[in-house]
Amino acid sequence: MNKLDLPKHSIRLALQLFCLLAAILVVLRYFNILGGVRFWFAAIVLTLIAAAAYGLREHLRWPSWTGFGEYSPAAENKGPYQRSKTLWDWLQLIGIPLTLLAATTSINHEQQDTTLRVANDQQAETTLMTAEKHLSDMLLTSKLAQSAPGDEIRVVARSEAFNALRQLDPERKRYMLDYLYDANLIEGNQPIVNMRDADLSNADLSHLDLQRVNLKGANLSGANLSNDQLQNANLEQTSLDNANLSNDNMEKDDFTGASLRNANLDHTDLYQSVDVQPELPQAGSLSGAKLPDGTLHP
Repeated sequence: MNKLDLPKHSIRLALQLFCLLAAILVVLRYFNILGGVRFWFAAIVLTLIAAAAYGLREHLRWPSWTGFGEYSPAAENKGPYQRSKTLWDWLQLIGIPLTLLAATTSINHEQQDTTLRVANDQQAETTLMTAEKHLSDMLLTSKLAQSAPGDEIRVVARSEAFNALRQLDPERKRYMLDYLYDANLIEGNQPIVNMRDADLSNADLSHLDLQRVNLKGANLSGANLSNDQLQNANLEQTSLDNANLSNDNMEKDDFTGASLRNANLDHTDLYQSVDVQPELPQAGSLSGAKLPDGTLHP
C-alpha cells in the first residue's frame, strides 16, 4: 500500500470499528440488554474501544474475510480481479440500514417512555388533587371534623386518603400526609382518620412539623423523616425499618410495639420516649442520639 494511503486506511479502519460498535450499542439498547447501565456510559466505553483499536492498528492482523485489513489487489498480469464479499461488505449492505432502523425504534421507544412518565405524573397529580378536594368537601359540608368514632363519614374519609396514598409517588405522599395533618385529621389519641396500615413507605417526609401526629400502625419503612418535629407523636406498632430519623425531635414519642430495624437515629432526640429502648439495639445508627434517660449515645 502506498504510504500516502496509510492515513486514509487508518481513518477507514477507525470509522469501520466505530460504526460497528455503535450498531452493537444501539441493538443492545433496543433489546434492553444493557440493563441499568446508562446509555452515555456504554457509548463512552465503546468509543474508547474503537479508539484503542485505532491506536493499535499497526499491530492488529485482521483475517482477510473480515474486510478490516488492508486491501489486497490482484497480482500483476493475472487478468481482471474481483475480490469476494467480506464481512464489512455485508455490514455496509445490511448493517447500516438495520442500525438506522434500530436507532429510530429506540428513539421512539424512549419517547413513548417519556410520554408514559408524563401521563403517570399527571395521573398522580390528579389523584392527589381529587383526594384533597373530596376530603375538603367532607370537612365543609359533611361535618367530618365534628364526627364521632365509627361514623360512616370517617370510614369514607379514611378510604379516600388510603386509596390516594396507594397510588402516589414518595413526594406526593408527603403532600397527602401534610394535608391530613394540617386539616387536624391525624392528631391526638382518637384521630378522625385512623392511619393503621397506611402506606407511607419510602415517602419523603423530611423537614415537617408533625407534633402530636398519630401514625399508629402505619407503614413508614424506608421513609425519610429526617429533621422533623415529632414530639409527643404516637408511633405504636409503626414500621420504621430502614427509615431515616436523623436529627429528629422525638421527645415523649410512644414507640410501643414499633420496629426500628436498620433505622438511622443519628442525633435524634429520644428524651422520655416510651418503649423505644428495647428497639435501639436493632437500629442501624445512633451516633450522637439523646437517649430516653437524657444521656448521649457516643
